[in-house]
Amino acid sequence: MPEPIVLVHRAQAYPHSMPSRWGAVLDVRWTGSFLVLEHDLYSGYREAKYEPMYLEAWLDGNEDRPVFAWNIREDGVEKRLAEVLLKEFPEVGARSFVFGASYATLRAAKALGLPTAPRISEEEPWEMVPGCPTSHCWLDRWDWASDVAYYEPNQSPEDFAQQRIYVPQQARVWAVSPETHVGHSPWFWLQHHWRVFFRLGVAGICTDHPEECERAYQQWQTEGAR
Repeated sequence: MPEPIVLVHRAQAYPHSMPSRWGAVLDVRWTGSFLVLEHDLYSGYREAKYEPMYLEAWLDGNEDRPVFAWNIREDGVEKRLAEVLLKEFPEVGARSFVFGASYATLRAAKALGLPTAPRISEEEPWEMVPGCPTSHCWLDRWDWASDVAYYEPNQSPEDFAQQRIYVPQQARVWAVSPETHVGHSPWFWLQHHWRVFFRLGVAGICTDHPEECERAYQQWQTEGAR
């Protein structure tokens, strides 16, 4: 199976310092005039306290990445985002998908021509996600304390009752690494999760530790991909 693409979590913080082989996860908001890359609803740029990172400015010099995952942080972003990705930066748009928004916004984005990735988790099984099947899915979870072995390539009613996460085989799966939610995670725990993702054959992994994730994959391959 191909090596998963490393996606840098909150990549807007690294406008010019990431190797081009890494993908980017970018948080998008709308000021009313411009698309800006902000995770939280800060008022700083609205009150002219600091200059925001504009989406188009970040893309300048970053167009060659293998994938762009756009985390829509508020409704109303999708129309302008579609214009930028599909008309102004079509090569970027061809390697993009959007996720994280409400169902109404994802539905509108899909109607505008943007690929969408609905989130699946132990509480959001694939069959219950509106709009599925799609070509992408965002593999996340709410309970990070339970056994990671609950990721499963198939699902039955008994699996769902035990909160196993069905990983669909018909979509490109982009997996979320636990440290993006939990914070300071032990290395052995991260590597345990990463190896589960490697065995599942996910398309990519969203992480705060891209270099370490790449090394973990190479080590896993050296050990016979077990």
